[in-house]
Amino acid sequence: MGVTRRSSMRREPVLVSAIRAAGAGGPPAGADGFYAPPAALPAEPGALVRAERTTVSLLPGWALPATDAWRLMYRSTSATGEPVGVTATLLVPWAAPPPSRDGGRAVVAYAVGGHGLGEQCTPSVQLHHGTQVELAVIAAHLAQGWAVVVTDYQRSPGHAFLNAAASAHAVLDAVRAARRVPGAGLDAGPVGIAGYGPGGAAAAAAAERHPAYAPELDLRGVTAGAAPANLAAVLAAADGTAHAGLVPAALAGLHAAYPDLGLEALTPAGRSALQVAARRCLPDVLDRWAGRPTAELVGAGGLAALLAAAPAWRARLDDQRLGRRTPRAPVLLYHGLGDPIVPYGVVHRLADDWRSRGADVQLAAYPVAVHGGALVEAVPQVHHWLGRHLAP
Repeated sequence: MGVTRRSSMRREPVLVSAIRAAGAGGPPAGADGFYAPPAALPAEPGALVRAERTTVSLLPGWALPATDAWRLMYRSTSATGEPVGVTATLLVPWAAPPPSRDGGRAVVAYAVGGHGLGEQCTPSVQLHHGTQVELAVIAAHLAQGWAVVVTDYQRSPGHAFLNAAASAHAVLDAVRAARRVPGAGLDAGPVGIAGYGPGGAAAAAAAERHPAYAPELDLRGVTAGAAPANLAAVLAAADGTAHAGLVPAALAGLHAAYPDLGLEALTPAGRSALQVAARRCLPDVLDRWAGRPTAELVGAGGLAALLAAAPAWRARLDDQRLGRRTPRAPVLLYHGLGDPIVPYGVVHRLADDWRSRGADVQLAAYPVAVHGGALVEAVPQVHHWLGRHLAP
């Protein structure tokens, strides 16, 4: 299908301030023993390790109404194929589900964006304390009668931020685990996936890996907004801009996913920046590195010189590129034409790559939207599109 162009309001300052406030709330996940994976994990991806009731808040002290909530730990698979314990939040609305041909309630795996690598930025911690800015979008999914499961991604031994394989596995295994939660009533039903920004990349990666990794899931549709499908291109565009903090955050995520990556190619300032990024929420990292060149991280020549001199880093960064596997389920990609963080061409190329492989892809463009604006502007379109694909 062709490109659909839609109008948008400039809501970026509101979104950024909301994410900044979200990063300040909640204790580190490590302060709660629930988040510590057991020494031995089950063999089966998606196996439920533990589940317990929890509360979710729209704002601090304001509980999400008419919804049952659980926090989960489940077995997933790292970027290197190792078993990892991943946590998530499962939300099931009290309202009766829309009818489906198999009689089950639809489950939407919602992949939140990049709020940061620090434990205090863990989505389930923010959901509990009322500081997760994307809960408004999640609640709109619940209002459709769908259950929603929100993965925390791989965060142990470190947060594999922006890692395609680990994020895809965490999203797909979250659905498998949700179906095993006693009392949730989700043993059957269609599946949708939605995400934006880094969550859009996770959703898109899950769409690509679903046929091989979780073919038993009845995945009906995937929506992915502003997906950084070519991470190298996104980081190159961020160099020296207000969003330059994405570079140390992404490199910290790569090092967490692949601990064998050596740090000797980085400057002392670069190694320190990765340590800071691994402990902070993203707005703090963006503030710290705003306008600074990547040469401060890796020396003369910046990121391009690092990738030329360090084949292991170049290969691992290239591994994150999407578009080289074929989604089986239909996909809606959407993006703001004015996005200063993820260049529009990155998402347009992903759509072209998938179409060349025979995938069913729609690309919606929002002409005025900057990065956060399209997330808000696209809510009606995303719900209509998902609803049509999740219907009987």
